[in-house]
Amino acid sequence: MVYKEILLNTEGIMQITLEGLVDTKVDADILKMAPDFIRSRQQDLQLLKSAYEHKDYETIAKVCHKLKGFSTPFGFTDLETLAIHLGEAAKSKDIKALDPHYAQMESYITKKTQQLLQLQF
Repeated sequence: MVYKEILLNTEGIMQITLEGLVDTKVDADILKMAPDFIRSRQQDLQLLKSAYEHKDYETIAKVCHKLKGFSTPFGFTDLETLAIHLGEAAKSKDIKALDPHYAQMESYITKKTQQLLQLQF
């Protein structure tokens, strides 16, 4: 079961880690936006899926660039790493390199969406 853990950092700012949802600790104000962040990633996943099926490397690279830019502030460092690798594979237009990174991205976003649905705020 996913549980909420409340921590105070050295400055007394409350931080919350939702075990299994975010990859790192983030401030409570940012964490409040995590559910919307994950829901929006479903839209990105659909765009990536379409681009992947059509071998639209430019769109894949653009989506990954966006993801790597704002994943870490929301506590999703693993998503940033996946976006970097998938984006690099898309830029090289190497389908063999793209396949495993796309599969990992799809799995990650699907897993986080399922975990989000299990949380009760």
